[in-house]
Amino acid sequence: MLNLIGGLKLFDVIRVMTGGGPGYSTDSMSTLISKFYFDNQNAGYASAIGVVLFLIIAIFTLALNTYFNRRRLEYV
Repeated sequence: MLNLIGGLKLFDVIRVMTGGGPGYSTDSMSTLISKFYFDNQNAGYASAIGVVLFLIIAIFTLALNTYFNRRRLEYV
């Protein structure tokens, strides 16, 4: 679960190696937030991407917790 969250938040390696280019082909959601907020000065769109990133992480976390809790109850 932590690796999934870390992969979704990956920022520094992408920013240093490719800068998110060419185009948006190697961008993660974190680099998109950075581009829209700092480069395009579009804070509203950047915050909307941040909310979507939070929702994706929350859904995956809840699904994995539910799965592992059910699996643990089967073996008890």
